[in-house]
Amino acid sequence: FTRCEPGNGNWRIGASQIEVEQDSVFGVARHAVVRVRGVPVFYTPRIRFPVTDDRQSGWMFPNLAYSDEDGTDVSVPYYLNLAPNYDATLLPRYVSRRGAGLEGEFRHMSGWQDTTLSGAILGDDDLYNGTYDRDDFEALVDDGEIVGEFVPEDRWLYAMDHSGVIGNVQTRVDYTAVSDRDYFRDLGSDLGVSSRIELERRGEIQYASGGLFMRVWAQRFQRLDEARVDPYQRLPEVEMTYTGSLPGPLEWSLGAEFVTFTRDNDDLTGLGAAVGDRVHLEPRIRLPLAAPWGFLTLAGGFRHTSYDLSDVPTTVEAKPERNIGLGSAHGGLFFERDLTLFGKDLVQTLEPQLFYLYQEYADQQDLPLFDATQLTFGYGQLFRDNRFSGLDRIGDANQLSTGVTTRFIDPRSGREYLRASLGEIVYFDDRRVTLGGSVTAEEERTTSALAAEMAARVASDWSISGTVVWDKYDNRTEEVAAGIQYRSDNRHIVNLGYRKRLANDIDQTDLSVYWPITRHFAVMGRWNYDVVSGRTIEGFGGIEYNDCCWRLRLMARRFLDSPTGRNLEDVEADEGIFLQVVFKGLAGLGSKMESVLQRGIKGYRPETATNGFTY
Repeated sequence: FTRCEPGNGNWRIGASQIEVEQDSVFGVARHAVVRVRGVPVFYTPRIRFPVTDDRQSGWMFPNLAYSDEDGTDVSVPYYLNLAPNYDATLLPRYVSRRGAGLEGEFRHMSGWQDTTLSGAILGDDDLYNGTYDRDDFEALVDDGEIVGEFVPEDRWLYAMDHSGVIGNVQTRVDYTAVSDRDYFRDLGSDLGVSSRIELERRGEIQYASGGLFMRVWAQRFQRLDEARVDPYQRLPEVEMTYTGSLPGPLEWSLGAEFVTFTRDNDDLTGLGAAVGDRVHLEPRIRLPLAAPWGFLTLAGGFRHTSYDLSDVPTTVEAKPERNIGLGSAHGGLFFERDLTLFGKDLVQTLEPQLFYLYQEYADQQDLPLFDATQLTFGYGQLFRDNRFSGLDRIGDANQLSTGVTTRFIDPRSGREYLRASLGEIVYFDDRRVTLGGSVTAEEERTTSALAAEMAARVASDWSISGTVVWDKYDNRTEEVAAGIQYRSDNRHIVNLGYRKRLANDIDQTDLSVYWPITRHFAVMGRWNYDVVSGRTIEGFGGIEYNDCCWRLRLMARRFLDSPTGRNLEDVEADEGIFLQVVFKGLAGLGSKMESVLQRGIKGYRPETATNGFTY
């Protein structure tokens, strides 16, 4: 607020004026008239709002939404200013076709930590019985597949988000749990918890000092998709890495890890039922050499892994070990030249590099797959020393990666206008280590696919990016992604993107926009279309009125919500209408709409809402 005339209690927000009664008590107004350019907008005989920058407890403007599945969805937040370093928000909520519920959030900050506790409950959901929604249940009853009455089930959520720093020690907790896998699809949340395919529960403590890094952490997941096999839990994992110097430019490092993997394996057989401990030790030595015109890094190491397994087949060793040696040489050169393009002085660089990797082969078919997955191939993978994630599979290698990057740089500011890279891997031996155990024709090829990536800023507000993976053996594009964006500020955004990946049967287009059409009105929208299923994954459109002191948004949304991301042809579309009202400087809440815009319009940043008032 800016007080224009201290004597008569007039306050101003931009071009709008609030007339406040003279006998305000403790800085809180007794009544108010809001005028926009001299025209009264509303009058309230009793309204409380802060006339300073201090926070104040009170009701905030309600959230209002409507969908064909849930009916009217209303929540009215109440903000509690408990102390300078902690506060809380309560959100009574009513969903006309489901029932009444309550959400809450508590935030606490101190000199060493920032913690948020969240929770939500909706008792006796009239549309959900713990397994089926009401429509599916009644359809199964009519078909004679199940017998019984529909009994509503409680729905709930609780979460903790914590980060802290004490000297060289860092702490982190990210824990979220929900009553069922359909919670986010059905109810969402006004809290700062996002929907995901799986919810991670993670807690860790880190220590770093000089060349020493240590971490103790635990991790588990709650799956929200239809997978019948639970992911492994780390209970716990202990990591240590130390890096030191040797005479001359030599460096050495030692990495160590101990982790216990466990999960529900009652219905599993073979190696899929295995649980147990894994110990990994990895000493390395490096010789880094660098000059302005290039670099060369020679490295060698040894990887030792041992297991102590339970619930394994009798034909599999319970305490297997694996020992692998590796060596690598990574070098590159830097060339540059001055040139002028479109009347602008630039520096173009040419940066070729080679990466040779030799890694011994070890039979790993009888080892479990606790955390190993196949990495998606791209330009960045050309210079990795393992083609798998995790440590349960370490790929044998006798290969040479070649890559080249060119950049166009402003010599005065150092700004990079364009970066483009291209490369591939030449294999001198067939790859024998696989996830499935059997070698495919791809592992017997002498070269990898060609991988390219590009990023450019063609003007101050325009940017372009893209990646391509081309299989020259089958003469087809394995993966392509491209995007162009215009963004001058948070209200002038246009995005156009395309993504295709054969391995996952993905072929999608994405168009989004946030744009003013007059001084006060703006439009927003997104159209995410799946070519394979011929359906719109998400489409929304809305209009915004934005004035100096308040903002109103109205949005209609239609989307497909499939936890697994598959079989989109069979997913029933959800539809909804959302309303957001924010009085700037007074109050405003509408996190549902903000989260839809932030997720759907690349580059959009939500505006921070202010505190509430009571009326």
